[in-house]
Amino acid sequence: MPFRENIDLIVDGENIYITGYTKSLSGSQDLWILKLDSTGNLLRDKVIDFGLNEKGNRIFSRDGKIFACGYMQSMTGTMDDIFVCSMDEAGNNISVKHFPIGGVEYGNFIGESQNHLFAGGIKTDSNTMKIYEIDDSLTSCN
Repeated sequence: MPFRENIDLIVDGENIYITGYTKSLSGSQDLWILKLDSTGNLLRDKVIDFGLNEKGNRIFSRDGKIFACGYMQSMTGTMDDIFVCSMDEAGNNISVKHFPIGGVEYGNFIGESQNHLFAGGIKTDSNTMKIYEIDDSLTSCN
């Protein structure tokens, strides 16, 4: 059994979604999303590798879509950046939005307000909060 670490879970109607990360044999970390039914039976165990180290910290669902927020290694490999990943309830149609703003950022929350999602976290080098407004297709609104 591979190493898996749970970070967050939600209950959405009849389903339970859990996000976190798993470590591969090479030591890289990949986003992990688990789907269970209301009695705890496994429906889906999904590992998503965007080619960088990724950790899911929060999970959210709305209108038949699942959204995970966390942080991933930057393209330069020296910092971490906030990301949001979306997929349908079947675990298909996966897309990701990466927010490379410089410094080290940890994606710690995702939620909604009317028609938009808000995701963000802490920028550690300045100890400030970063908040991004995005739509369901992960297009930036601000």
